[in-house]
Amino acid sequence: MPAFRARRRFALAPGEPERIDITWKQGLKDVRVRFDGEIVGRFADEKAFQRGAVFPLPTGGTLAVRWLAGLRVRHDGRRVAEGIAHYRARVHTAWFWIVANGVIAGWLALAIFYSTFSIIVSSLLGMEAAAMLVAAWFVREGSRKGILIAIAVSVVDGFLFLDESNAGRAFMALVWKGVFIASMIYAYKAAKLVEAYDRRAQPLSPADDSGRRSK
Repeated sequence: MPAFRARRRFALAPGEPERIDITWKQGLKDVRVRFDGEIVGRFADEKAFQRGAVFPLPTGGTLAVRWLAGLRVRHDGRRVAEGIAHYRARVHTAWFWIVANGVIAGWLALAIFYSTFSIIVSSLLGMEAAAMLVAAWFVREGSRKGILIAIAVSVVDGFLFLDESNAGRAFMALVWKGVFIASMIYAYKAAKLVEAYDRRAQPLSPADDSGRRSK
């Protein structure tokens, strides 16, 4: 089984292609630095990665890479724009889990209604399912509101489990809700970065461009 490799991508400027690709194995080992798909530098282990190095680029200039409480990358002494691909993937994963929660809640609503005819419980689960699917739609449209809706629904649903007669089942449900909410908060931060990145990457309109030139 191949070892897992973490990956971060960077662009030389906001809105440009992500030409810098840095990968490493668990423990900050076997670090590979690529530029336009070509390996331009390596670090064997964590200590070398933390010391950092400056690598010449085939197109000219240099690329400084170092791990110092996080990844630090500079092109010709200037900080590069962090790529956004992995943040988009994080938001997409959040969308998947929101949809999954909505589908599960809808299935439970139908199952409980047909087995126990409990209108109150099935109705609550049905409303949760509908809210989760609405939240998923917002996330799909690129809005952070969907993640906030999913968090709010999970918090309200978590309080309902406090009255669960089966203590073991209530505990497991609350643990799952906690994990879900934590992942949504993580995804919300990623969505915020994606929105900021997309806003910077938008091209100027002719009016904005002419106004900027006249200043």
